[in-house]
Amino acid sequence: ESVFSSSSLQKVNYGGSVAQWRQIDNATEYYLNNVLYIDGVRTSLFGSDMYWSFNNSTLTIGGSGEMTGFSHNGTISNAPWSEYANDIHHAVISEGITNIGFAAFYRFANLTSVSIPASVTTIDASVFYGCSGLKDIYYGGTLEQWQAIEVGRDNRPVDSAILYINNR
Repeated sequence: ESVFSSSSLQKVNYGGSVAQWRQIDNATEYYLNNVLYIDGVRTSLFGSDMYWSFNNSTLTIGGSGEMTGFSHNGTISNAPWSEYANDIHHAVISEGITNIGFAAFYRFANLTSVSIPASVTTIDASVFYGCSGLKDIYYGGTLEQWQAIEVGRDNRPVDSAILYINNR
Protein backbone atom coordinates (compact mmCIF):
# COMPACT_ATOMS: atom_id res chain seq x y z
CA GLU A 1 0.00 0.00 0.00
CA SER A 2 1.21 3.50 -0.79
CA VAL A 3 2.33 5.88 1.90
CA PHE A 4 0.03 8.42 0.20
CA SER A 5 -3.17 6.37 0.51
CA SER A 6 -4.65 8.41 3.35
CA SER A 7 -8.02 9.89 2.47
CA SER A 8 -7.26 12.89 4.72
CA LEU A 9 -4.26 13.95 2.63
CA GLN A 10 -5.04 17.41 1.26
CA LYS A 11 -1.96 18.63 -0.57
CA VAL A 12 1.43 17.32 -1.71
CA ASN A 13 3.86 19.97 -2.95
CA TYR A 14 6.67 18.56 -5.07
CA GLY A 15 9.52 20.60 -6.54
CA GLY A 16 10.57 18.10 -9.20
CA SER A 17 9.06 17.14 -12.54
CA VAL A 18 6.14 14.81 -13.22
CA ALA A 19 8.60 12.22 -14.60
CA GLN A 20 10.59 12.40 -11.36
CA TRP A 21 7.39 12.06 -9.33
CA ARG A 22 6.42 8.89 -11.23
CA GLN A 23 9.82 7.44 -10.29
CA ILE A 24 8.93 7.77 -6.60
CA ASP A 25 5.83 5.59 -6.55
CA ASN A 26 3.58 4.71 -9.51
CA ALA A 27 0.94 3.40 -7.08
CA THR A 28 0.21 6.95 -5.90
CA GLU A 29 -1.65 8.06 -9.03
CA TYR A 30 -5.11 7.17 -7.73
CA TYR A 31 -4.61 8.93 -4.44
CA LEU A 32 -2.89 12.06 -5.67
CA ASN A 33 -4.98 13.18 -8.63
CA ASN A 34 -6.60 15.93 -6.55
CA VAL A 35 -3.76 16.83 -4.20
CA LEU A 36 -0.48 16.78 -6.20
CA TYR A 37 1.07 20.18 -6.88
CA ILE A 38 4.13 20.49 -9.12
CA ASP A 39 5.77 23.91 -8.82
CA GLY A 40 2.66 25.20 -7.09
CA VAL A 41 0.19 24.10 -9.80
CA ARG A 42 -2.36 21.32 -9.27
CA THR A 43 -1.28 18.45 -11.51
CA SER A 44 -3.14 15.23 -12.28
CA LEU A 45 -1.72 12.12 -13.90
CA PHE A 46 -3.55 10.12 -16.58
CA GLY A 47 -2.66 7.38 -19.00
CA SER A 48 0.70 5.70 -18.73
CA ASP A 49 2.83 8.77 -19.35
CA MET A 50 0.67 11.89 -19.36
CA TYR A 51 -0.38 14.62 -16.99
CA TRP A 52 -2.50 17.74 -17.03
CA SER A 53 -2.56 20.92 -15.02
CA PHE A 54 -4.85 23.93 -14.94
CA ASN A 55 -3.73 27.39 -13.88
CA ASN A 56 -5.07 30.88 -14.66
CA SER A 57 -7.41 29.82 -17.52
CA THR A 58 -4.71 27.68 -19.17
CA LEU A 59 -4.84 23.90 -19.44
CA THR A 60 -1.48 22.25 -20.04
CA ILE A 61 -1.28 18.63 -21.19
CA GLY A 62 2.15 17.07 -21.03
CA GLY A 63 3.90 13.75 -21.36
CA SER A 64 4.55 11.64 -24.41
CA GLY A 65 2.82 9.26 -26.79
CA GLU A 66 -0.80 8.92 -27.80
CA MET A 67 -3.52 10.60 -25.78
CA THR A 68 -6.40 8.24 -25.12
CA GLY A 69 -9.79 9.20 -26.45
CA PHE A 70 -12.62 10.30 -24.18
CA SER A 71 -16.36 9.86 -24.37
CA HIS A 72 -18.98 12.58 -24.07
CA ASN A 73 -22.58 12.70 -22.99
CA GLY A 74 -23.68 15.03 -25.79
CA THR A 75 -23.14 18.04 -23.55
CA ILE A 76 -19.50 17.89 -22.49
CA SER A 77 -16.41 15.68 -22.71
CA ASN A 78 -15.60 13.31 -19.88
CA ALA A 79 -11.89 14.18 -20.11
CA PRO A 80 -10.40 14.52 -16.63
CA TRP A 81 -10.09 18.31 -17.05
CA SER A 82 -13.75 18.77 -18.07
CA GLU A 83 -14.63 20.10 -14.60
CA TYR A 84 -12.80 23.27 -15.76
CA ALA A 85 -14.44 23.40 -19.21
CA ASN A 86 -16.01 26.83 -18.66
CA ASP A 87 -12.78 28.27 -17.29
CA ILE A 88 -10.35 26.94 -19.91
CA HIS A 89 -9.51 29.66 -22.42
CA HIS A 90 -6.13 28.35 -23.57
CA ALA A 91 -4.85 24.82 -24.05
CA VAL A 92 -1.19 23.92 -24.42
CA ILE A 93 -0.31 20.47 -25.72
CA SER A 94 3.34 19.70 -24.95
CA GLU A 95 5.94 18.41 -27.38
CA GLY A 96 6.06 14.61 -27.29
CA ILE A 97 2.31 14.04 -27.50
CA THR A 98 1.51 12.46 -30.86
CA ASN A 99 -2.26 12.78 -31.07
CA ILE A 100 -5.11 14.64 -29.43
CA GLY A 101 -7.69 12.11 -28.27
CA PHE A 102 -11.35 11.86 -29.27
CA ALA A 103 -13.56 14.54 -27.66
CA ALA A 104 -10.70 15.98 -25.57
CA PHE A 105 -12.27 19.47 -25.74
CA TYR A 106 -15.79 18.53 -26.81
CA ARG A 107 -18.04 21.62 -26.37
CA PHE A 108 -15.46 23.72 -24.54
CA ALA A 109 -17.12 26.89 -25.85
CA ASN A 110 -14.77 29.25 -23.98
CA LEU A 111 -11.60 27.75 -25.43
CA THR A 112 -10.09 30.57 -27.53
CA SER A 113 -6.63 29.28 -28.38
CA VAL A 114 -4.66 26.05 -28.52
CA SER A 115 -0.93 25.42 -28.92
CA ILE A 116 -0.14 22.21 -30.77
CA PRO A 117 3.43 20.88 -31.07
CA ALA A 118 5.03 19.46 -34.20
CA SER A 119 4.94 15.99 -32.58
CA VAL A 120 1.15 15.79 -33.07
CA THR A 121 0.29 13.81 -36.20
CA THR A 122 -3.42 13.16 -35.54
CA ILE A 123 -6.33 15.17 -34.19
CA ASP A 124 -9.05 12.62 -33.52
CA ALA A 125 -12.74 13.13 -34.33
CA SER A 126 -14.76 15.60 -32.26
CA VAL A 127 -11.74 17.00 -30.40
CA PHE A 128 -12.88 20.57 -31.07
CA TYR A 129 -16.58 19.91 -31.68
CA GLY A 130 -18.62 22.80 -30.26
CA CYS A 131 -15.55 24.93 -29.50
CA SER A 132 -17.27 28.03 -30.89
CA GLY A 133 -14.77 30.39 -29.25
CA LEU A 134 -11.66 28.82 -30.82
CA LYS A 135 -9.99 31.63 -32.77
CA ASP A 136 -6.24 30.91 -32.71
CA ILE A 137 -4.13 27.78 -33.25
CA TYR A 138 -0.41 28.02 -32.58
CA TYR A 139 1.42 25.20 -34.31
CA GLY A 140 5.06 24.39 -33.49
CA GLY A 141 5.99 22.86 -36.83
CA THR A 142 6.04 23.87 -40.49
CA LEU A 143 3.07 24.46 -42.79
CA GLU A 144 3.89 21.18 -44.57
CA GLN A 145 3.77 19.30 -41.26
CA TRP A 146 0.46 20.96 -40.36
CA GLN A 147 -1.05 19.95 -43.69
CA ALA A 148 0.04 16.35 -43.08
CA ILE A 149 -1.84 16.09 -39.77
CA GLU A 150 -4.78 13.70 -39.97
CA VAL A 151 -7.80 15.62 -38.70
CA GLY A 152 -10.87 13.56 -37.83
CA ARG A 153 -14.47 14.54 -38.53
CA ASP A 154 -16.43 17.13 -36.51
CA ASN A 155 -13.53 19.52 -36.00
CA ARG A 156 -14.88 22.54 -37.90
CA PRO A 157 -13.37 25.15 -35.53
CA VAL A 158 -9.92 24.04 -36.75
CA ASP A 159 -10.82 25.21 -40.26
CA SER A 160 -12.04 28.65 -39.16
CA ALA A 161 -9.31 29.47 -36.61
CA ILE A 162 -6.28 31.57 -37.49
CA LEU A 163 -3.24 29.31 -37.83
CA TYR A 164 0.13 30.56 -36.57
CA ILE A 165 3.04 28.47 -37.86
CA ASN A 166 6.07 28.00 -35.60
CA ASN A 167 3.94 29.72 -32.95
CA ARG A 168 4.13 33.04 -34.86
